[in-house]
Amino acid sequence: MKTPRKKIPKGSVAIADSQTAVYPKESPGGWNILGRTAFNFFDKDLEALSPILIESKIKFNPICKEEFLSQGGII
Repeated sequence: MKTPRKKIPKGSVAIADSQTAVYPKESPGGWNILGRTAFNFFDKDLEALSPILIESKIKFNPICKEEFLSQGGII
């Protein structure tokens, strides 16, 4: 993307070259957005701050809007 977006929603799944990231909160960004997840990757109440470990392998599966909302996603 040539011009970064001013607001990327929390939970947006993004890719740039060979890296993938999930935006932990709404913020600006310029990566290519693939979709969104309702899974919370950041939790300040956890000792490790995330239930996912560095270098974990994560598989994202497509779901419908209704399933996203039922998992706690916000449109």
